[in-house]
Amino acid sequence: MRASAARPGILATALAAALVVASTQACVPGPAAPPPPSGRAGPAVVRPEAGTAVLVSGAASVKGVPGLGRNAVEALAGEYAFLPAGSADGAEPVRIPVWFTREPVVLPADWSEQACRTGPAGFSISVSPAEADGSSVWALGAGSYLLLARLPGGLTDPCRLVKVFAERFSFFHRYAGRPEDVSFPALLELGR
Repeated sequence: MRASAARPGILATALAAALVVASTQACVPGPAAPPPPSGRAGPAVVRPEAGTAVLVSGAASVKGVPGLGRNAVEALAGEYAFLPAGSADGAEPVRIPVWFTREPVVLPADWSEQACRTGPAGFSISVSPAEADGSSVWALGAGSYLLLARLPGGLTDPCRLVKVFAERFSFFHRYAGRPEDVSFPALLELGR
């Protein structure tokens, strides 16, 4: 009888302690969660060197990937700030949203296979039709996973960019101890 009488007191104390911890954590300022990729420059300006892409957000869990209409494909998303080689002084970096998924995806029939002379080894490359803004989604299939990148129209060498992205990501993927340890490379060096 005593044990059952003591239990409500223990539960009440544990609940009160949990509420104190939760309210304290809510009042302590900390780093904000990164926003999902937007395709537009955010408040922080990242100025990579020419020929370099810097990861500015991600990897964030999302549902839905581009180029497939409405979907609930589970993925990780991120965004790079990329300054193409030969960019003028003071040029704004291009934002390149990227996604990674392990879910099987069937690409629409209007996507075309892309033959890249310098393509990443072991990857199939498909490209969506151009959007109204000139951008297109590049899909890089590696058998057990799919990478997607929304590239703006007019990039001088999109094949080089997706090659470096796919190869660097493949390295990180290969050495991830657990599935949840996968991340995007912080830096992509394409050369000048």
